[in-house]
Amino acid sequence: MTNPPGPAAGARPCTTGGRGLHGAAERAGLLGGRVEAGPHEGLWRLRAVLPLGGSR
Repeated sequence: MTNPPGPAAGARPCTTGGRGLHGAAERAGLLGGRVEAGPHEGLWRLRAVLPLGGSR
């Protein structure tokens, strides 16, 4: 998924324990995958890479 960047809100610590990008990365990691998020070619990109079938 790619979107143009929105207005900068500043960095905030993750305190929700399972939501947002941090939670997505944790869940992907549990399946043996990874999540990448950040600026890419002038847009914002979220990329999830998951193994077929998962590996728990």
